[in-house]
Amino acid sequence: MTTRPASTRGWELFARFAFPPNELGYCGPPDASVLLPGNEPGEIAGHAKGFDGAWPYLQEIAAAAGIDDPLDAEVVRGYWVGGPLLDAVDPGALGRRLRSAFADQPTGLLDRLDRHVLAHHSFHVFVVYPWVRFLDVDPTTALRILQACRIRWG
Repeated sequence: MTTRPASTRGWELFARFAFPPNELGYCGPPDASVLLPGNEPGEIAGHAKGFDGAWPYLQEIAAAAGIDDPLDAEVVRGYWVGGPLLDAVDPGALGRRLRSAFADQPTGLLDRLDRHVLAHHSFHVFVVYPWVRFLDVDPTTALRILQACRIRWG
């Protein structure tokens, strides 16, 4: 495993991406203010571990890339917006990790997939997140929530 210098500030990048959906209550632990600038890196890192959606992906990307820190900037960037580290992630290993992590939670279409599992936030929102199952029941609410969770230009 390699260790990256602290100057990469992956915890800060995670906070930038995670704050909006966390503040809206869509994901992560309570008190999104922990992710605001000025908080201690350790406090933000502890809060990041409470994102039961994002954390398994970050762990798998880091492990596949041989990086010790799931909050390494390239790991975080890969999860939220993509990048070359995602190529190293074994879909089978990620699928097993996700099925284990979400064993007691409803999911979207994860139970229907085998080798088409991606270590990316969009995959989580549009495949794993349970709202995708409500598209045919209540498309207005489901689309509003899925739209609020996807990463887009700010």
